[in-house]
Amino acid sequence: MIRLPIGQYFERFLDWAVVNCADFTRWCSGCIDSVVDGLKNIFCAPPEWAMLLIFCTVIFVVSGHRKLLTSGSACGMMLVIMLGLWEPAMETMALVIICTAAAVAIGLPLAVLMTFSGRLKKVVLPLLDIMQTMPAYVYLVPAIAFFSISNTAGVFATVVFALPPIVRMTVLGIENTPKDLLECSEAFGATPMNRLFDLELPTALTSIRAGLNQTVMLALSMVVIASLVGAQGVGSVVWGAICNGEKGTAFEGGLVIVVIAIILDRTLQAAGGTAAKRS
Repeated sequence: MIRLPIGQYFERFLDWAVVNCADFTRWCSGCIDSVVDGLKNIFCAPPEWAMLLIFCTVIFVVSGHRKLLTSGSACGMMLVIMLGLWEPAMETMALVIICTAAAVAIGLPLAVLMTFSGRLKKVVLPLLDIMQTMPAYVYLVPAIAFFSISNTAGVFATVVFALPPIVRMTVLGIENTPKDLLECSEAFGATPMNRLFDLELPTALTSIRAGLNQTVMLALSMVVIASLVGAQGVGSVVWGAICNGEKGTAFEGGLVIVVIAIILDRTLQAAGGTAAKRS
């Protein structure tokens, strides 16, 4: 039986890419590490109670003045403080924010281009299928090869893992724009760019917000796995506890991740509902 040496070809390609992209990856690593450390320092500089008040104020405003959500979030953050994991939680928040911002910055323009180009869509959709079905640990291989053990490697793996939902949901939202509205815009002489920014994207906002929510959740779910390649935060606490057999500490870290996930998920849903009412 003939065996296809696909793994060998991939390894050769990866070695070639690492050598030829070394300067670029070093520059990216330095920039991303600086951004992650800077955002973490901003979150950790004020006292814990001060940041708790700031976060609660932000949640209260963006959620449309929902008192129950704000009080529940405050209780969750108080639990994180009492567990002594506030600083790792802020590191995790910094990583999630940066990874989500990178995924959105890549995903939205790519989705728009896919709606304009059928060929690009036929190429990208199978790649998104592969990205969604590939085991998360596989992303660590190129992350380590390009960026060694660092926060940047964790960011790289997380962005690749969390990218597909925002692309898919944006394409779906744009393509589901009602045909009668498209015909009306054409009748009034709207250019493709006018139609995109004034009609299709506003109509697709609900779908885009759903994709953003999924991207945030996937980024947060990757933090423990990303800790294997040097990503800091609660994930590194959980992984270190697992390696040392500290079951209680691992449970506490997992509980903090759950608290962060619930706060982010409910806040994003509330913010999306508030934005929909205003529009």
